[in-house]
Amino acid sequence: MILWIARSAVLLAAALAATMLMRRTSAATRHLVLLCALVGVLALPLLGVVAPKWRVAPAPVLVADGLPDAPPVTPVAIVGKAQEATAPVAMPRPDAGPRFASRDVALVVWVLGALVVLGRLAVGLVRAARAARRASSIDGVPEAGAIRDARDRLGGDVRISAEVDVPSVTGIFAPVILLPRAALEWSAERCRVVLMHEQAHVRRRDCLAQAVATIACALVWFNPLAWLAARRMRAERELAADEDVVAAGARASTYAQHLVAIAALVTRATPSSVLAMAQPSELERRVRAIVAARKPRPRPLVVAATVTGLAFAVACASERSTSTASSSVGSAAAAAAPHSTIHPELQAIADDEIARVMADWKADTVGVVILEPSTGAILAMAGRSPGVGADPLLPLTRAQTPASTIKPLLVAAALEEKTTAVDQRFFCGNGQRVYGPQTLRDHNSFGWLDVGQIIASSSNVGASRIFDTLGGERFARWLARFHFGERPPLEDAFAGVVPASIPDGFGGAVVALGEGVSVSQVQLAAAYAAIANGGVYNAPTLVPRAAASGERVLDADTARAVMALLERAVNDEKATGRGARIEGVRVAGKTGTAEPVAGREYATFVGIVPADAPRFVIVVGVEAPETEGFGGPKVGAPMFGRIAARALR
Repeated sequence: MILWIARSAVLLAAALAATMLMRRTSAATRHLVLLCALVGVLALPLLGVVAPKWRVAPAPVLVADGLPDAPPVTPVAIVGKAQEATAPVAMPRPDAGPRFASRDVALVVWVLGALVVLGRLAVGLVRAARAARRASSIDGVPEAGAIRDARDRLGGDVRISAEVDVPSVTGIFAPVILLPRAALEWSAERCRVVLMHEQAHVRRRDCLAQAVATIACALVWFNPLAWLAARRMRAERELAADEDVVAAGARASTYAQHLVAIAALVTRATPSSVLAMAQPSELERRVRAIVAARKPRPRPLVVAATVTGLAFAVACASERSTSTASSSVGSAAAAAAPHSTIHPELQAIADDEIARVMADWKADTVGVVILEPSTGAILAMAGRSPGVGADPLLPLTRAQTPASTIKPLLVAAALEEKTTAVDQRFFCGNGQRVYGPQTLRDHNSFGWLDVGQIIASSSNVGASRIFDTLGGERFARWLARFHFGERPPLEDAFAGVVPASIPDGFGGAVVALGEGVSVSQVQLAAAYAAIANGGVYNAPTLVPRAAASGERVLDADTARAVMALLERAVNDEKATGRGARIEGVRVAGKTGTAEPVAGREYATFVGIVPADAPRFVIVVGVEAPETEGFGGPKVGAPMFGRIAARALR
């Protein structure tokens, strides 16, 4: 199974890379390449049986677990919701109770994840079939004259449905075109181009292709590359249908206008397993492609891409190693490492802890990302959200308020600009600071604090004093230097939102506390990784690099100073991150608690372990946990502690 996972990663990474190099070819070609890769994921086990076997000499050395060496770790006990941990408490040793093989646990987690995705597919197919049955025939409806004329020329089973807002196709083996009731008032030209678009989906069997892609994602649900491929395939599917409409003679500018008008009708989510013609999220890209009106490349390229993909699948499936250690954890990591940065065991740990937090704290949305600071490699990326279930792309695509986790970056900027010294003390008063009619509040009265105490106690007033020394203009430049507001070099990555200019005074202080700015968990992990990596920033990646080409964003001395402050934020007597402590391991990190929506707390923790020789940067984010406030210390820090302890083992 481990070999299948590794080979699947090869196919998916190759297909995604190929589509990036094929931007000038037709969308149909790119769609086919991605579909071949996902079909290959399903076919690899069978090909492994029937394809010829190649024998490959084993590597002379295998890493024990695919990760750098580290001493054994005993995780701290996590206290209940009513109180925070004040000191590390060792849990019973693992051999004190029943013992289970890690691969058995991993198999159970894999099966449960696959069943969740397949269950969603089954529910979507049932709902789509029900919508098709409830739809009304256009025959005999006087207002549907334009639709009938277009149907008579183009063919197809066309019906009117109250359950869709935009034209859609459903049905794996007997496709049905569903039009919204608004279509009864459309012009003859709009009806014609709409049915041309939907007939393109019918001819290409896109409903079947989508079902196959979902099944492939279900089998490798823990691999973000599969979800990236499926998402990109959906986008290319619509672009391919657009190309067919324009190639059939429709004026590109007029068709684009129709598409924009149809997208404006969307007021609700389209039922799963229904292919909707226009979704606002992809509208801009599609309109640009339509207006550009590039001509598709010749069909031989499609055939060549298909044959190459299948040949590559056979080659991957037929490989065999002579090493007797091929079933061990070490050989699994060695096999996966050249093709994907995702580490299967770390991914399983992240998924397991997400399930635990959602059960314990009744959270709505949870995300985890584990990043290697020395390379920028994303070792695990997992998430879960309402109505979606498992969502591995959540840490990459979802906007979050960093809250107090931005304060160490503020201090790094102030130290680098030499406007603040590490031992400098600031007066934080009685827990509030007045800016005219506006007041900035702390969760306690602190009096005088040095910079380390400000970070450890997460004083808002203290952070505002540090911001005063730096100023809004310089702080804005430093956020850009940490690549906030910039899209990471990853498909579908969230670019982030940073104010164009940051004022001095209250407005800028609020940004310095992490409000009014949004980042993804991957962006936040990459920024902290620069601190852990001695001031060198490596862009996050899901595909291994031959060598990391980092960018120095901080002086090495500044990075070391901030790391020491982050250790204090976990180990000081009044530190908010005490719940992240791990017995026998130096931990650095910072809590954050924000309210992105009124009454919906967002708890987060960003940590680095071990602090003296960083191997992992781990970001956890929990939205709407059932706490009475301060979810970062109560929920985020303990969750990080459990993940980090298991990862280091």
